[in-house]
Amino acid sequence: MQLKGLKKQKGLESSLVIGHIGRFIEPKNHRFLLEILKSLLRKHSNVKLLLVGDGDLRKQIEEEARAKGLWQHIKFVGIRDDVHTMLHSMDVFVFPSIYEGLGLVLLEAQASQVPCIVSEAIQPEADLNMNLVSRLSLTDHPDLWADKILELGTNKENQKVNVTEAFEASGYALPVGISKLMNLYQT
Repeated sequence: MQLKGLKKQKGLESSLVIGHIGRFIEPKNHRFLLEILKSLLRKHSNVKLLLVGDGDLRKQIEEEARAKGLWQHIKFVGIRDDVHTMLHSMDVFVFPSIYEGLGLVLLEAQASQVPCIVSEAIQPEADLNMNLVSRLSLTDHPDLWADKILELGTNKENQKVNVTEAFEASGYALPVGISKLMNLYQT
């Protein structure tokens, strides 16, 4: 599906779209995303939260969204096999995990050149040094997260970076990975 078609289909074409991709489990911190959305809506009325994924807590998060009056501002799209399309429909990717491994979806977001706001729990190695990742603390008020989202989401001066070079420099490109693996087995 074309990006414009997706945005139109989901009612996102004129909105500031913040997004998150991840299983609906406690460590992914969807409840904090709801608090951030509440703060954002006090500052900017045309915001949509795009939530990609499924999991044990999805029903609870949906119920909380309804109870907090946020339902009409959230698009729950479930599990998708077109993550690249989802990422390209986001103005800002938000990743407020309580704890996380490498966070491969953060690498995908950077490859799509989407500005990202992450918690301090995200491994620094997941930042490809493309000036796309901003780090905030989970102890920071949701208003601070909202301000950062507005700053990044409304700044459309998106400098293009060579994604392949960034992956190679960070050691995530296939040839670099193969070389490291070969060296590991040879020692």
